[in-house]
Amino acid sequence: MVLPPVESVRRRYLVTLLAQFSRLAISVVTAGVAPRMLGPAVFGNYNFLLSAASTLRSFLEPSAQQSFFTFSSQERQSGSLTKLYVLFLFVQIMMSFSLIGIAASFQLAERFWPGQALDQILWVTILDWVMFFGLSLQQLGDSKGLTVRPQLVGALMSVANAAVLIMLAVSEQLNFYTYIWLNLFSACVTAALVGQWLLGTHRDLCWDGSLRVLEYLKRWWRYAAPLLVYEYYMPLISFLGVYLVQSWYGSVEQSFFALALRWSALVLVFTSAALSIFWREIAYWTAQGQYHKASQIYQRFDRLLVFLSLVLACWLSFTSPVLVPLLAGEAYRAAVPTMMVMAFYPVTQTYGQLTTAAIKATERTDFYRNWSIIFSIPDLILTYFVAAPREGYGLNMGAIGVALKMVLYGFVCLQVFEWANYRFFDLDFRREALEKLLVFNWVLGCAIIILGGILNVLIVRQVHSLIALPLVSILYFGVVGIGVWLRPHAVGTNRAEIIAITQSVLHRIRNRI
Repeated sequence: MVLPPVESVRRRYLVTLLAQFSRLAISVVTAGVAPRMLGPAVFGNYNFLLSAASTLRSFLEPSAQQSFFTFSSQERQSGSLTKLYVLFLFVQIMMSFSLIGIAASFQLAERFWPGQALDQILWVTILDWVMFFGLSLQQLGDSKGLTVRPQLVGALMSVANAAVLIMLAVSEQLNFYTYIWLNLFSACVTAALVGQWLLGTHRDLCWDGSLRVLEYLKRWWRYAAPLLVYEYYMPLISFLGVYLVQSWYGSVEQSFFALALRWSALVLVFTSAALSIFWREIAYWTAQGQYHKASQIYQRFDRLLVFLSLVLACWLSFTSPVLVPLLAGEAYRAAVPTMMVMAFYPVTQTYGQLTTAAIKATERTDFYRNWSIIFSIPDLILTYFVAAPREGYGLNMGAIGVALKMVLYGFVCLQVFEWANYRFFDLDFRREALEKLLVFNWVLGCAIIILGGILNVLIVRQVHSLIALPLVSILYFGVVGIGVWLRPHAVGTNRAEIIAITQSVLHRIRNRI
């Protein structure tokens, strides 16, 4: 049997990046459609329910997805593992809806989902599970080095979803239910197309093989045992901020936090494109004993992705006073301070996703558990302190308080994981930290002068925001680009690679024209 070749890392990343860019462009166009048409209250409730569904799913999943992806990356053919994971997902889904049913039967739903209707809870939970299943299929493809097709399918479905979303908005048919049904239909079609390709066309890699239950259960236990307490504990800690905002401040304040969180997620376009590839390569090369190769991959991705997320975060933060009312409407102007803070959350997330992926891909789960639980104790206290009203001995900061805690405290804690990875891969952490500090100061300085200064001058002089914003954005990215050209090593690349990528993109554009 001749197995399909593994797609190169560069090709996988470039295709994934282009797919993510297409989704980013679509998201920019549609970013204000759902918040504006649904209104702050409905938009806040939708995002609260989606966060609740994700937390419930995570609570029922003891490192199964992570161990599945890690083990699948280490084996060329893993049909037995895929079958076992599908069985586990089925059990997990049944437990999820059983818990919702029990809560509803004993009149506990209001306590866990304050102010929410039962049918809406069920619909959003279904949507969350279908989207998660599609993500698991995409990760299965990534683990086999088969990234291109799933990414292209996802990008095409994003275009179709955006088109229908705009049609519903124009026809004034967009509401809570039609928004869910549209996203559910898109997720189902995407999962069906990717699933047929992986489990049908490439069934020899992804599906064929008899079940080896005991073997994989033993491997899972060695991998997941250190994480079990953490996996059941941390989803609740993560959800606490969202829950407290909903309970104490209501759905409108929740919508401000949700808008900031959703828009800031657009900054993760580069990290999202690379994460599964990064995890797969680290897991594969360390399993082969090639630690030097793994260390090169880690350092390169770490420099590049942190830099790119920082550049986009600064842009989003300093342009938020213009973007939020322009795209989401005046009803969301009060969300600007929260948006300016949460714009930097993707930088923290990039650190978190890369460091966590490297730790778990190298199966150092006991270290990850111990430090995560230690950090969670101050996290819990800080979350209550910044969110609680004054009568509850808190700072009464609401969404912006939770945002500040997530960005600043999360960033500080993740430096421990970063240091541990640099030590594991025998790299110089102090030198790297100094290099990143210099890059941070350069990017932030550009943002303050260009986006914070020139943009405000243009707005004060009554230049229309649709003219001023593109002009200063081009200037900002241009100046940052000059910095990359002068010091490419600091961001994980080199001039020859920049030239090669530019020529490749221009060549593809000419061919299409």
